[in-house]
Amino acid sequence: MRILLLDENLRSRQELRFQLLNNKTIHTVDCPEKPNDLVREYLKEPADLVLIRLGNTRFNGLKLAKELLEADPQAKVAFVSQSRDYARLAFDAGAADYLLEPVDEKILNEAISRLCKKET
Repeated sequence: MRILLLDENLRSRQELRFQLLNNKTIHTVDCPEKPNDLVREYLKEPADLVLIRLGNTRFNGLKLAKELLEADPQAKVAFVSQSRDYARLAFDAGAADYLLEPVDEKILNEAISRLCKKET
């Protein structure tokens, strides 16, 4: 399974990437530097899940998710945030899930399992 993770905060990105790679079903966690890079990488090789951290100052994660979902309505986008305040907006933007920081590894793995089940 491949995950794309976009987070401008190096420390939180590294922590979340480490948690993701502890999940045996995930073989790749790519961390593009810019929102446009994320969309380009996704369109070139779709990921099983796209994680976008809300609260970034250099880009609007909700707008990015809408852009990605317009390009591929089948994309699975989940948000990570320190605040519950944006949950409603995230789901309105098409979020598949909304995880609160600090992200509990058990909850993260349950979300990944639920969101990335292979369709039969």
